[in-house]
Amino acid sequence: MKFCDRLNLYIETLGCSAKTLSAASGISDAAISRYRSGEREPGRDSEQLLRLAQGICAIAAESDYSPGFSEDEVLCALRASLHTEKSDFDSAVQNLKNLLTASARYLIVRSVITSC
Repeated sequence: MKFCDRLNLYIETLGCSAKTLSAASGISDAAISRYRSGEREPGRDSEQLLRLAQGICAIAAESDYSPGFSEDEVLCALRASLHTEKSDFDSAVQNLKNLLTASARYLIVRSVITSC
């Protein structure tokens, strides 16, 4: 399930509006709209994703939605629905950093050996 579909499912299940989720999460109406349309997704470990999960749980608690949601469950479900491209990108960035660090170490060691 795509992120936008998962978010819309939570909103429909709770019978709340995007404006209500915006108020509960502290995320702008415009950002919620972009998330709902699939135009944009929050980062995997972003503050926005955490605030969405907290907002959904707060709305569920206020409306006495049974069985309720735990923040960890919502956060896990939202993360699972994010595009994997972002995590692939994050992995690529980390790999590049590792390569650059190894290259820098090699150049330092080489310059020390050459200068001796």
